[in-house]
Amino acid sequence: MPRPPKFRRVEFLPQVTVFKPTGVPLRELEEEVLAVEELEAIRLKDLLGLEQEECAERMKIHGPHFKGCSSRPDKR
Repeated sequence: MPRPPKFRRVEFLPQVTVFKPTGVPLRELEEEVLAVEELEAIRLKDLLGLEQEECAERMKIHGPHFKGCSSRPDKR
């Protein structure tokens, strides 16, 4: 039986739902979907410059799980 999902703390919900380069039609781009927790991980680590442990504490998750959330978007 799978574990029930654990809720993550997210402090920021984006108002923008699509990001694309200027001058390139949307139909010519591949869609990449980011989960809200992945976006929050990027915001905490890259925008605010927090360390992994601080980010994990703010999201109320363990450090290794935070590393997984923050590295997935980089692999795309």
